[in-house]
Amino acid sequence: MRWIHFHNEHYNADGIPCAILLQALSSRDDEQREPEDEYAYDAQDIKEICGCLVNISPGDGFKVWVLGDDLQIPVVSFAHYTVREFLDSGRISTSPVGFFMLEKPVQPDIQRRILLNALKHQASDLQTPVDGEFKECRINIFRSLTGRFRLYCVVSAFFSLSTYPSEIIRHQDLNDHVFDMLSPLGAHNQPIMQFLHLCEFYLGLISGNCQMHSLSAMAFTSVCWRTSDNPSRALECAMLLFSILLFTTNFKPLAEELFQKIQQSLDFMHTPLRFRISVEYDNEEGCWYEFDGVMVEFFAQVWGGYETGGPLEFILDQETTLPNPTAVLYSYIGRYRHPNDRNSYKQRRLLSRILELGCDPNGERYTTTPLQIAVAAFDFVEVETLLRAGADPNGLGHLDGIQWSGIFGDFNHLEGLSALYICQDGSRKAPSENERSMLEALLLQHGAESFATAQPFLSSDSNEK
Repeated sequence: MRWIHFHNEHYNADGIPCAILLQALSSRDDEQREPEDEYAYDAQDIKEICGCLVNISPGDGFKVWVLGDDLQIPVVSFAHYTVREFLDSGRISTSPVGFFMLEKPVQPDIQRRILLNALKHQASDLQTPVDGEFKECRINIFRSLTGRFRLYCVVSAFFSLSTYPSEIIRHQDLNDHVFDMLSPLGAHNQPIMQFLHLCEFYLGLISGNCQMHSLSAMAFTSVCWRTSDNPSRALECAMLLFSILLFTTNFKPLAEELFQKIQQSLDFMHTPLRFRISVEYDNEEGCWYEFDGVMVEFFAQVWGGYETGGPLEFILDQETTLPNPTAVLYSYIGRYRHPNDRNSYKQRRLLSRILELGCDPNGERYTTTPLQIAVAAFDFVEVETLLRAGADPNGLGHLDGIQWSGIFGDFNHLEGLSALYICQDGSRKAPSENERSMLEALLLQHGAESFATAQPFLSSDSNEK
């Protein structure tokens, strides 16, 4: 009954896959037990033991993309919602059936089994091909998820961290297991993240079952780290914090617990990171991006303007000095922009905060200015904020300066073009002609002039970026 309760709470489901429940009851692979202590349950045992309290019926057990009725599996659920309400009610705590009262979703013994099994996961546990036709691979992943307990634990461990991190870290042993699982340097980390990626890619499991803190159109990502054989302590901590911020929804309790455990300066957050990351946006095919820099610049490009209280703001909230605040400004201005999140007050507030950190609004060491990039994105709010902060409306950067390029492309095609020229350039597609006109009027109001000191290099790719 507690396993059904656990599954329903974590996945907002109406029942747990029967095969997973039977394996959870029949094995204790996280404990040393004698063979005679083992007992193999089957579906008939569940019916006999629980009687009319549960049902076993066809279902999928998760919110996943439609697989078809022919792929439904036996799912064990409470027979009626009143059963769940009765077992969760405080009214029975002092009654003769108080033993059956369900605990709150965080059940330490179940969480411990989930985490320990997840840490034992190896790539060989996925005994099914995932390199064939899409539908066949989807079916294989679904059958693995709903039929193999250890793979179920990998996914459930991730969901537990995203749903109840504060409650989990109150238990020291669970706390240690969590950091072991998230550490990119652990031998278990890569197969765990690979299986999670497969579950998201083929089933939409993660985006369909929990509210991620990431962009709503961003799928679960894969990261390939590039580190030395003997990374420094600062790099180890930075990689772990990055994984916490990237892969967990409610990251703040875990991140703060990490700060408590390491008990050292938070300057490690600005240790350079090198990795390749696969990101999918708007249901498009995923692309691999190279990154070499500090994590605050990464999150400024990926999640900078999309939500309040995200990873970028969390890092800025820490009492540390940014080694290169102007690079953070460029990262934020050159970030991925979702079509449904434009020209908001939130963007103005966050950009103003970054500018207050000591950024140069004209980017004097770079070949393009933040204003040129913001105008190319037709971002009225950011253009206005930069102008108010002292950005030169006719600034061009320096010919022999740094060519800044971000995850989602470079901006070299803007070199030598004034902000007003970029705005008026008819080959550059604006969200609407009204927005182009408003931006043009704003620039003219601040004394902008239209000119080009170099022949612009405009490819179809650069136009889209």
